[in-house]
Amino acid sequence: MTTDAASAPFAWTSEVGRGAWIAEGLDGDWDDELRRWGPALGDIVPVGFDALIRVLHPFSRDRPATGSWADYWRLEAEAGVSGDWDELPGITDELVSWRAAAEAHGGDLRPGSLAFRLLGFEEYGRQPDGTEVNADGWRYGLPAEGDLEPESLAAVARVLAEHTGTPARGIAAVWEGWGGLVSAQGVGFFGWPGDSRLPLPVWAERLRVRVWNRTFDFRMRRQRFGLRAALHAVLLPGVDQPDGSGVLPREAAAGLRLELPNRAYICFEAGIADFAVAEGPGGWCSRAPWIDGEDLLGACQGPNLIWPEDRAWFLISEIDFDSTLIACSRACADALLAASGVEAVEITRDTPLWDAED
Repeated sequence: MTTDAASAPFAWTSEVGRGAWIAEGLDGDWDDELRRWGPALGDIVPVGFDALIRVLHPFSRDRPATGSWADYWRLEAEAGVSGDWDELPGITDELVSWRAAAEAHGGDLRPGSLAFRLLGFEEYGRQPDGTEVNADGWRYGLPAEGDLEPESLAAVARVLAEHTGTPARGIAAVWEGWGGLVSAQGVGFFGWPGDSRLPLPVWAERLRVRVWNRTFDFRMRRQRFGLRAALHAVLLPGVDQPDGSGVLPREAAAGLRLELPNRAYICFEAGIADFAVAEGPGGWCSRAPWIDGEDLLGACQGPNLIWPEDRAWFLISEIDFDSTLIACSRACADALLAASGVEAVEITRDTPLWDAED
């Protein structure tokens, strides 16, 4: 592979039939012979693999560089009155493992554990409200859903490349529903205009902020999607933007999809070796056509599906899951469980990952 080819964007492919084997291997529907529903993950993970590995997306956490959150919020309130924001301490933030998050919250990490339950929430969809501070002073945030952190994906890719005969050839597929991917529809841009230089009545201040936000939204749309999409949003706000007005070129945005249960994906030519490096020249983040470089889908949104040409394994970052699943051989599973930079557990296709713990 030449240097130019190794740094070129991943090419869109209309050959979605190369993924037909996935749908053929799914068995999540009602089984008339067994008189029960198929495996819990039967409509996501195909049959035919020795093992199923769950790679856990990291938690995030933050705290003031000095003092406590109570001190920070007091200084923040004072700064809102005085305007002296330089007095606020910096914020330390980092990604942490599930094991660390479980220990910090007195929980027990098991193969089927769910992120929200480790933080003490009973219902899916409950998010930390910003005031929930752990005993050690950290605020914890839930892992990203449907997106494995770039460096973690790179670590996984280096293992998977050793367990396929076609590390340079395969498919990376992205869910069609990410906002702004296929069209400019369903995306909004919001900012803060700052304080007014003159004292204004409440109605005038609301009008000022509204006009500023409308202008800001137009400028950002024009920058991300072009003048036509920006004008469409202003002049025809109730009319859907056409395919091809988003991040992807029209050919890919309006082209054939890989259709799987409840999901449709846009496919690109990519080998797992392409994902062994995340950042920098030639890193996969700079080559992904579904990333526009402006944090539209996240700083570096990963593919939702990856598989090699020889189908030696299958990687799924299901959009609603807090972890990435890899169906693979026994040897590959053992290597993933032992890999540095990868937090992984082994599960089965019968492990539910939405509303019950194993």
